[in-house]
Amino acid sequence: MGRKILVADDEPAAAMLVQAILENDGTVEVLAGRDGAEALEIARREKPDIIFLDVRMPKMSGLEVCRLLKRDPETAQIEVVMLTGLDQEADRHQGFKAGADHYLTKPFSPVEFLNKFQEILKQPVSPIGER
Repeated sequence: MGRKILVADDEPAAAMLVQAILENDGTVEVLAGRDGAEALEIARREKPDIIFLDVRMPKMSGLEVCRLLKRDPETAQIEVVMLTGLDQEADRHQGFKAGADHYLTKPFSPVEFLNKFQEILKQPVSPIGER
């Protein structure tokens, strides 16, 4: 397998769509989290390359998960993409303020999602501490 991708979303349909799109690529291992606390635990343990993170989740919001990951030197370099139905400019601002690297609004088409994923993969990977 190539890259590890964590998909954290409490909506099963949304999570399954993202997972199906990613697994269709055939080069990634997809990990799944059903709430914020589980996503944080998986991210710390597995150190995925990219995390697709819903904002509104039980136990801990995606914004809080993102803040905690970006503050931790062990996980700060993980690319975080906020996936959310919150599409106002203030919502985007909150996502980026929490440390998100990208923001994708639901609903999205599989093509739009795949384009964002490919865009992220093409970015150069910087060594830890040089971001």
